Amino acid sequence: MTDKNVRVVTGKALASVLGEAVFVRAIADLEWVRARFAETESGHSRRALVWGQEAFARADLHIRWSVTKDERTALALEAQVRDLLLDPHFPDAAHWVVQG
Repeated sequence: MTDKNVRVVTGKALASVLGEAVFVRAIADLEWVRARFAETESGHSRRALVWGQEAFARADLHIRWSVTKDERTALALEAQVRDLLLDPHFPDAAHWVVQG
């Protein structure tokens, strides 16, 4: 596993672009947030890192890597993926065309 993979699995990737998208989607899910609050109210509060792990588990991500010809292309692809993940209508089949 790469360092990036380890950060995702442990929840430390929460500050990444992917982590932000995962967490935004998690906190938009009222049932998920209610479950976290219920844990806190029952005296089982958890660290933000654990919330991050829970958010990634909830996302059930299936990661693929892409090789690009240069940094500019890589950054453009990352921006497209970020925008898709932050789109409240994702996953919509029309969004699956990602240029790279």
